[in-house]
Amino acid sequence: MKDIQIKDALLHVLKNMSDTPFTVAQLTQKYLNHHKTQHSSKKAARQYVYRKMKCLIENDQLIKLPEVNGWPRYQLTSEFLDVSVVRLANVKITDNVKIPRQSTVAAHRHVSSLKEKLSRYRSEMLCAIGESEEYSALCNEHPDLRESAQDLYNQARERSATLLGKMKALENMLSQYAG
Repeated sequence: MKDIQIKDALLHVLKNMSDTPFTVAQLTQKYLNHHKTQHSSKKAARQYVYRKMKCLIENDQLIKLPEVNGWPRYQLTSEFLDVSVVRLANVKITDNVKIPRQSTVAAHRHVSSLKEKLSRYRSEMLCAIGESEEYSALCNEHPDLRESAQDLYNQARERSATLLGKMKALENMLSQYAG
């Protein structure tokens, strides 16, 4: 059985729901409503909750029940209850002081690198948008330039669309690290 790191807020919600079946949506909503949750976005919270549920299923700590009204329901097993009680008893409460581990340091490096790249892409995208807006303004001021500026305008628009896609990919990766 591998160790699963679960944020305190989700662990408390799971403990409170230990005796009743639940859906992913129900668990996500209760997690978002918990006062200690670190997620503000519903999408990021749902992704985090679902990833943790998959890990719990792999460890036989959560089972998938037959669907009711088209939505799969889940139930915690006694395996989860036994393990989580031991872990909660060994947890020391601190003021969010964390001892960095190798994986945490590596994750921080990845997040930092992704944020830098995202910032660079945002700058490039703003440039491309400004460039396309300027071509458009030039064409309005000087209609005779429209033909020669059209290709440049289209290239700037394509660059901004490509950059937008890259930014979306980076934001998705960052939301996974946030979870």
